[in-house]
Amino acid sequence: MHNFSVFKYFGNQQHLENFVNKGEVMFNPLSYFLSCEDESRRDYLEDSNIYKPSDGLQITLTRTQQKLTDHRALISKVKNPNSVFVFCTSTENSDYLYKKFSAVGCVEILNLDAFKKRILRVIKKPIHNIKNQTLLADSVSYYDHEQESGTRHACPDQIIMSKLTNFSKEKEFRFAFAKAKNAFDVNNVNYSLSHEIVPSNSAGNGKKLTLGGLTDIVRIIL
Repeated sequence: MHNFSVFKYFGNQQHLENFVNKGEVMFNPLSYFLSCEDESRRDYLEDSNIYKPSDGLQITLTRTQQKLTDHRALISKVKNPNSVFVFCTSTENSDYLYKKFSAVGCVEILNLDAFKKRILRVIKKPIHNIKNQTLLADSVSYYDHEQESGTRHACPDQIIMSKLTNFSKEKEFRFAFAKAKNAFDVNNVNYSLSHEIVPSNSAGNGKKLTLGGLTDIVRIIL
């Protein structure tokens, strides 16, 4: 259970009112953030985990046991970022985030567990054709690309719920789900070695879920 609130910043007054009164929640695909025109939301690593130690990757060739140093980054990417959908909030109500997101208002979600249950109830409806009914809902963890990633590089759910430290001031709490049944399976990622990361330039469509009025579990903060 979560015993704290999260905050959603809105740049559009109508979207804020629709969220509160109708429970309209817009989940954007991961690909949306890769090339988003809004700089405050753009993150070209949104679907990726990057490991690039300052002294290079230490590689051992299995056949010869020869040791090499490679100064490229090891990148693992979530497959099909168009089919993973996220809704972003923050654990912090701050002037910094108001300005960053050019907000006209903010909504405090007072009962996280009730909010999660309502999202789950909707994504389980056959009309949405969502094969994977796992809902990720947690605080985003922030990492430095020089640190070893542990299991994160192979786990799509951990990649989705992690961001580089330069985003840490957002204190993001994220909700995410995927259409494909195996979307969060271990090793369901694409690996590459590269000096640079080229983000996807084709963003998929978002999914608007209608949960019903949320006035019993949220409040507007002006």
